[in-house]
Amino acid sequence: MKIVYVDKEVMPEVRDVIKEIAKTYRKSLINNTLFELKLNRLTVRILHSNASITTGVFYNNILNFAIEIYVSDCDNISYIAYIIAHEFAHFLFADTIDVLNQGGRSNDNTGNCTAITRISNNGEAFGDAMEESCADTLAKYVLTKMGIWRDSLINHEELQGIALIAKLSSNFGKPIFECEMIDDFIVEGDKYKIANLFWYSIVVFSFNNIINRYDKEYGKNAFLKISKDWEKWKIGALPYEKMEAKINASNKRKKAVSN
Repeated sequence: MKIVYVDKEVMPEVRDVIKEIAKTYRKSLINNTLFELKLNRLTVRILHSNASITTGVFYNNILNFAIEIYVSDCDNISYIAYIIAHEFAHFLFADTIDVLNQGGRSNDNTGNCTAITRISNNGEAFGDAMEESCADTLAKYVLTKMGIWRDSLINHEELQGIALIAKLSSNFGKPIFECEMIDDFIVEGDKYKIANLFWYSIVVFSFNNIINRYDKEYGKNAFLKISKDWEKWKIGALPYEKMEAKINASNKRKKAVSN
């Protein structure tokens, strides 16, 4: 990983925060080989911003990756760390192989664009809004491990997104904030079991299995529908209570079937 200070007036401790976040992600992954390989091709550029808030953007240029952090003087280092951790989550979700060949097709005939975002045969993409909420969730997970997370770092909508991901991923196993690793395993007798298939599938780029399992349990194109509802909620076209109710309904249905 290469860190470049484009603007020298940015506080020097940002470099240390970037290194610590990358280290925490690496140590939080059992399957960290791809992350390590991508890290060798990542450049993080630090720029000064006159805006009132720090922002970040992740670029996937197929052969190389870049994160740009636009640091505002108005923000403390904890909020800057949140922005960095959020962009590193998008970096974790990015995979050059799947971007190139759109492999891992699911029963709804979509392929991987990232570990979460999908693309159909006609070029329609979906899952961006869900990926944003997943990135917020991992940012909270990593900063909690670093001992600097507090809910006041982000806005109410972002906290709601984390809550929605927690509800959705509960269909697939143990809550992530109870796991030592993002793709953790649990021991049952003399066997190992994936702690949460949702997060494990993201890390190993097998999200098509999540879609297939979700559709099998809740009906054809059920995951596509929940992803599109996520987009509507993100732009304010669907109230949070209705979005939450849709996920809660699937959770209740799963429990009823399992009982």
